[in-house]
Amino acid sequence: MEEELLVSAAVLILKDGRVLLARRAPGRTHGGLWEFPGGKVESRETPEESLVRELREELSLEVEVMEPLARVGGHLPSGRPLRLLAFRVRARNPRPDWVRNGLDLGPEEARQRGLPDHDAITWAEPGLLARYPMPAVDLELTRWLCPSPPSAEPLQESSPTRPGPRAPRRGP
Repeated sequence: MEEELLVSAAVLILKDGRVLLARRAPGRTHGGLWEFPGGKVESRETPEESLVRELREELSLEVEVMEPLARVGGHLPSGRPLRLLAFRVRARNPRPDWVRNGLDLGPEEARQRGLPDHDAITWAEPGLLARYPMPAVDLELTRWLCPSPPSAEPLQESSPTRPGPRAPRRGP
């Protein structure tokens, strides 16, 4: 059995509550699917260090890791087991205009900004996250972030409230 791949993912939330998603470029693993940006945790690296490194390399974005949010299990298309660790992050110095101004980027803008692994960026409303085509582990994370009962395992079990944005509840 293959060793589990450990991956860290960022949940970056703007003041208006929208959440950062990045679309994997064609030809990459999960090409064409939206994800919470992040990446593989390398040996001798903590998940938090990995997240800071990955966002710097992939998005030219400097972040501070604020708190762990969730742990989600799944598999890569190859069948290799995967464990995604999600963290709330905040931009340290939102130099990229797309962060500072909450801008969506299409393929041409992503290419012009030198994003190597993603061909689009969007800021999604929390209640609409599940509408984006995503790898299974990212989709599972959206279920945890949205107001329906969480199906991902929270990391901070003692917290009386679930962190993250909340969409308005519908119905009685």
